[in-house]
Amino acid sequence: PTTSLRRVIVFGPGDKEVVRLLAPIARLGIHPMAGYHDPKVAFVHVEDLIDAILAAAVRGRTCRGSQPHHDDGCGVYYIADPEFITFAQFAEYAAEGFGRKRVFPVRRPLALVQGVAGSNVRGGRLFGVRSTFNLDKIREASCSAWTCNLESTVHDLGWSPMYSLQQRIQQFASMYKMR
Repeated sequence: PTTSLRRVIVFGPGDKEVVRLLAPIARLGIHPMAGYHDPKVAFVHVEDLIDAILAAAVRGRTCRGSQPHHDDGCGVYYIADPEFITFAQFAEYAAEGFGRKRVFPVRRPLALVQGVAGSNVRGGRLFGVRSTFNLDKIREASCSAWTCNLESTVHDLGWSPMYSLQQRIQQFASMYKMR
C-alpha cells in the first residue's frame, strides 16, 4: 500500500534554501526578484509538514495498484499552507519578522537573471561546486503559478497548519535574525 505526499516549498529550522531569500531583506531591506511577474506560490512550514505526514500515516488512503493516479486522487495528497502567496508577499511577511516596516522589491529582467544563473552553473562546474542558484530555480520562479489543490488533504486527513503562513514566516525570519 502506498500513500503519496506531494510537498511544496518547505521552510523552517535547518533550512538551507529558503533562508537565502532572507539575507537581503534582513541586511538591506530589499527583495531581489527575477523578472516582472510575481506568481502565486505554495509554502509549508516543516512542523506542519511533519503533522501532515503523521496524519497521512494514520488517516490517509492508499493508492490502487503500484502507482498513484491523479485522476481519482486516491492516496495522493498535496501538503501546503492553504494561503498561496507571491514572493513579494513572502518578503513582506519576513520584513515584519525582522521588525522592518517595508521591503523594497528589486526587479531584474528575466534574461539577465538567466544569464547570471547560467554563468553561476558553469563557474560551479569549473570549481567542482554545485550551485543552488541555477537555471532550474529561475524557470521555477518564472512559472505562472506553483499552487495545488488541497481538497483531499483537508477532507481525508483532517489536516490544516497549526499557525497562519504569515505567523510562520515571521517566526522563521525572527529565528534567522537571532543567529
